[in-house]
Amino acid sequence: RTPPSASMTMCRRSATMSAAAMGALLAATGAGGFDIPPLEMYSCDAEYDHWETLWTPDWKAWCCKHHNKGCPTTTTLTTTSSTVTTSVTSTTTVTTETKTETMTTKTESTTSTTPARGCDAMCWYKGMTSSCRDRINWASTHAEGGTANEIAPCPAARVLVISQCDMCGECELEDTQC
Repeated sequence: RTPPSASMTMCRRSATMSAAAMGALLAATGAGGFDIPPLEMYSCDAEYDHWETLWTPDWKAWCCKHHNKGCPTTTTLTTTSSTVTTSVTSTTTVTTETKTETMTTKTESTTSTTPARGCDAMCWYKGMTSSCRDRINWASTHAEGGTANEIAPCPAARVLVISQCDMCGECELEDTQC
């Protein structure tokens, strides 16, 4: 007959082996065959209807980066113009009639974008929106409100535009084609 302490040792070994076998089985089947999703830092669906006011800046940045939700919006105003010119000439008399029609379409859209940088950055000044490149080129060729009369009109135009719109400081003169 086996003494009581020996039978307890056998039970413990048997239980230990069963636990080891169970651990190997779980490891081989990927945690028991269950798919466990990775942990997320923030829930990008929680309070999504009011994310602008309820989410913290860190929450917005994380969800924008990982799930394209909570990204800041920007408003872009696009103006499109087209000109149609019609000329009619009569051969019996020397009369020329020119008709010019200009159509302007304005479209406003809201999109999530990264703001343009450098010479493509849009600068709003005195009710007009233009790229830094366009503003520097315009200023260099106009005497009134520009720098056309300066000894070096292009560098002077860049200084003028930066004083009006500091984001244009990232626009290098060699990138303006001035």
